[in-house]
Amino acid sequence: MAFTQLETDILKWYADKAEDKNLIKQLNTVKPKEREISEVGSFVDLKLPPSTKGEKCQVKNPINGPKIKSPHLKDGGSSLLFISNGLISVLEIFSDGDATFPKELIDYELLDIKENV
Repeated sequence: MAFTQLETDILKWYADKAEDKNLIKQLNTVKPKEREISEVGSFVDLKLPPSTKGEKCQVKNPINGPKIKSPHLKDGGSSLLFISNGLISVLEIFSDGDATFPKELIDYELLDIKENV
């Protein structure tokens, strides 16, 4: 199993914005374990290599991600990164509002939360 391009781009966005060195290391080495897709988004369970297990991050949980702007999402989309015991565990991507989230979104732009979608 591999990350979708959207998942890859969102994880890179988190790594680019992160200040916690252990979080950055986790984001740069994480792999997808399992993906659950619903009508409004997806949950991706994450797995880390054994080398990162002792390098826990000290960040709030969950971490807000970028806003997703796309002509396929009327009200845009969002993401959350969940942390469990200092280790990243789940990436959630979802549509804002009541729009259905496409199974594979290819036409999008990631925006900082303060920017308008």
